[in-house]
Order: sequence, then structure tokens, then C-alpha cells
Amino acid sequence: MLATLFPVATFGLIFCYGVDVPRLDDWSLSTILQPGEDGLSWSRLARQHVESRPLTSRLVVLALAPFSGFNVRWLMYASFLAACLVSWSLLRLGRTTFPGESVRVLWLWAGANALVFGLSQSVTWLHGCHIGTYLVLATLGLGLVVSQSSGPTRARVGAAIGLATAASFSLGAGWLAWLLLPVVWAQTLRGRSLLLWGSVWCLAFVSVLGLYLWGFEDRTPGQATALRAPHRALAYALVFLGSPFGKALEGENLSLFVSAAIGSVLVALAFACGVALLRSNDAERWRRAAPWLCLSLFAMGCAVLAGIGRLAYGIDSALAPRYAAWSVYLPIGLLFLVPVAFEARRGLLRVGMLLALVLLFAHGATSWHALGKRPALRQEQLLMKSVVTFSLVAPEYAHLKKLFPWPERLQQRAGFLEKRGLLHPPLAASKRVREIALSTEPDPDAGGIESFQEQDGGLFVSGWARLPRRNDSAHAVLMCVERPGGEPEIIAVTGVARTNTSARPPAMASSHPEFAWSVHLALARLPRGQGIVTAWAYDALAGQAIRLPGKISLRAAP
Repeated sequence: MLATLFPVATFGLIFCYGVDVPRLDDWSLSTILQPGEDGLSWSRLARQHVESRPLTSRLVVLALAPFSGFNVRWLMYASFLAACLVSWSLLRLGRTTFPGESVRVLWLWAGANALVFGLSQSVTWLHGCHIGTYLVLATLGLGLVVSQSSGPTRARVGAAIGLATAASFSLGAGWLAWLLLPVVWAQTLRGRSLLLWGSVWCLAFVSVLGLYLWGFEDRTPGQATALRAPHRALAYALVFLGSPFGKALEGENLSLFVSAAIGSVLVALAFACGVALLRSNDAERWRRAAPWLCLSLFAMGCAVLAGIGRLAYGIDSALAPRYAAWSVYLPIGLLFLVPVAFEARRGLLRVGMLLALVLLFAHGATSWHALGKRPALRQEQLLMKSVVTFSLVAPEYAHLKKLFPWPERLQQRAGFLEKRGLLHPPLAASKRVREIALSTEPDPDAGGIESFQEQDGGLFVSGWARLPRRNDSAHAVLMCVERPGGEPEIIAVTGVARTNTSARPPAMASSHPEFAWSVHLALARLPRGQGIVTAWAYDALAGQAIRLPGKISLRAAP
């Protein structure tokens, strides 16, 4: 079935390119595994992190810890399972919206799955910290299914309250569930019944909000900026909504313009659907359209929140791939909403179908563009894994800051995880490279040192490195210094090919550019007396190093 190809492709993406290296908020999630003064209390589980209280994400980490340690690949698979729940919810809602039209529902579900599991949001699939995003989406989807079900009102409203609470304690955007779910479950209520359950809902909302705001600090940097320039906040929101379809274009300005234009078209179409539903005055049509209207409003609400909270970082930040996981729910909602709102207007339905095909094609181009970057980004993640492994003995602070803004805290948390046996491979406890060497004899198939020269008060070294057993680039290159009578000790970690940011002089071009590496060894890293500089290809997954042919003899400090 066509609809199942998209989740299979996403699972394959995680399986092939997912790397077990904590990044950014992953390190913050890891703190829940550390013993605190108050033990594992609810106040600690619900502690504020930036702009949210990620209680549910921390519970997932705790649930997975006995099986995975702190392997963030498990969080990636947990995100995938949450997305599968979203997909199932869309199928269930589609069957309720179009009863007896299984063929139409399956085609619409296939289009929705293309967006839910789109590779344009590959960053969120391959970073474990985005589990909170998919928990919000899963709880919202299940909330819509429960709210539209035919069960007793008490059960429907009670379950919706529980799911809205879970969404609120996943990420800040989860609070939108409290505004949207009543639109669905209130469809079948009238008079006193509506007043009663509306009051129960409001009381639950106020109670959860009070609990959430207890000790909460406002850490949103862009509020003042958005208030001073509302037109820029609006532009940010439109780019946010159109980014899954426009960011594959060359040139940032063109991507911003096209994304804003597509976002405007989608918002206008959602508005037109709302007007058509209001004019129809058809209660049954409203009931069928309600969940899809809520999904569309949810995406627009996320765009508004992002415009308020992230405008200070610039409008171009709305193109960030992680936002696609939120913004795709506007076109998903419209896929099902347009046929309901304009079911009597065949001409408009054909135009809507054509627009959907164009957008799906544009999304496919964006996904293909993102997929093309995956090998280089996986190589970068493997380098970062290597940097974490040697963070205590040979820290590369420039790289560590890419993983977490405060390298000292990262080292501290990595040390704790290593003591608990939760990092694989474990952190290097010594600078002696022989402890992880697969062989101390140089392997000519693994590469070598090609050239070196004095530059900028240090030594610039270059070469090429690969892993013969994997037939792939080395994940990192370990630079070592061997003093007279001593053993080779690691002094620096550098990347291979696209992960390497060192400036290579034109005269030092590599004979194997796809495996090339280069590094500048500062004067402070080199011995003042005699010594030998060697290079080792490192396998971050196996935790093993292979010595490369070639060495540099140091007669005196440069």
C-alpha cells in the first residue's frame, strides 16, 4: 500500500543514519537520570526547561533507560512510534469523515503520511530530543479521535482532559489542545449538558494551568520584538507554514519569499473553508470537518507562537527543518477539510486537488534535498560522537559547543552517564591511544599523513583516512604525540572530508579528497623538546583506532 511506504522510508532513515550521540536538549533530558537531593520527585520531573515543562519526555527517558541506557536512537524510534499513532489517528478520523468511501480515505491518508513522515523534517527524526514534538502531536491526534467518538460524554471529555494535560507537559505548543479539542467534543452537546461539560473543561484547564505556572519563569526572547514589529512576526509565521515546500530552493531570500507565498495561500484556503462551512449552516458537515479544522488551526497556532517566541533570531530562522514537523499539519488538515467544505463544488475540488499535487511535489523536492545532506550530516554526527568520547582527555571545545552551549556541563553530564554505563562506547579515560588501538602497525589501506608545514604559530598537518573494514571514511582522526621513551598520547580530534573545517592550503591538496582531513596543531599542544606526531583513523561505533602510515619528527618546539 502506498501509504505504508512513507513510514517505512522514515524507519529506514533512522536505522541507516541515526547516531547515538546526545545533542542539545538531549543533554538536558539526561539530567533526569542523575540522582537529585529530592530523589525522583514529581517537581523534578516537571521542572521547567527553557519555555516548557517536558514531563512526558522525561518519563519516556526513564522508561527506556533500563533497556537502552541513554541511547538516543531509542528516542528516535520512540518519536517514530508516536508519529505512527498520529498516522493511525488520521486514518481513523478520515473514515469518520468519509464513511463508506474507503478508496478516497486511503488516497487522502497516503497524502497525509507523505507529510507526517516527510524526510524534509529529517532533523527531528535524527535527534532524540524532539521526542516532545511527536508526543504533542500523538496526544492531539488521539484527543481528536476520542473527542469525535460515539462513547459516553463523561468518558470522552475525561480522556480529552487527560490527553490535553499530557500535551501541555510535553512542549509549550501542547497548550493549544485545550482550545481545540472542545471544538470537536462539544459538537454533540446542547443546552445544560454543554454548559456542564464546558465548565468542567474550564475548571480542569485552570487547575492544570495553575500547576504549570507555579514557579514558572518567562524565558521567551522574542516577545518584545514581536510586539514592536507585528508585521515581521506575521511574515515569520507565514514562512514557518510554507517552509516544508519552499526551503529546497537555492538562495535564502528566494526560499523565504516562496515559503511566505505558499504559507499565505494555505492560510487563505483555510479561511475560505471556514467561510464555506459557516455559510452552509449544516451541523453534520461541521461535525465531519471539525477535527481537520482543528489540525489546521493547530499548525497556524504553532506558527503564531513561533513568530512571537523566535522572531528575535531573525525571519530566516523560520526555515529551520525542525519546524516542518509542526507546519505540515496545516496542509494535512486541508487535505481532508477542502473536500468537506466544498463537496458540492466540483470545480473548486479539482483546483484543490491540483494544488495538493503541486504541494506534495514541492514537499517531495524538499525531502529529496534534505536526504541528499544525510550522509554528510551522519559523518558530522559520528565526528561529534568521537569528540564526546574524548571530551575528558582531549576536549575540542569548538565542537563540544555545537552539541551543548556549555561544554563544561556537557563534560560533567557525560562523566555521570559513563559512570552509570549509559554511554557506548564509554568515555576515554586515558590519552594513551594504544588502549583503543586495533593495531599499532600502520595500515596503508587506512590512509596516511600526506603533508605538513608550519603555519600560524603551529603545525598544519593533512592526509586521508578511511576504515577498511567498513569501506567508509574514518569517523574521526586522532592526532597523537609520542615523546622519547613514552607512548603515543592523543592531543587533538579532527574530522574527515566535509566535517573538517580547517583551512587547507592549496599546495596541500589530498590525493583522496573524499577521505581528506587536515588539522592545525597549536603550539601549546606540541612538546617543547623532541617528539613524534602520528595520526590514527578512529571508528566511533566500535571505539577502535587504526594507525595511519607516516609520522612527523619534532626536533624542537616550533
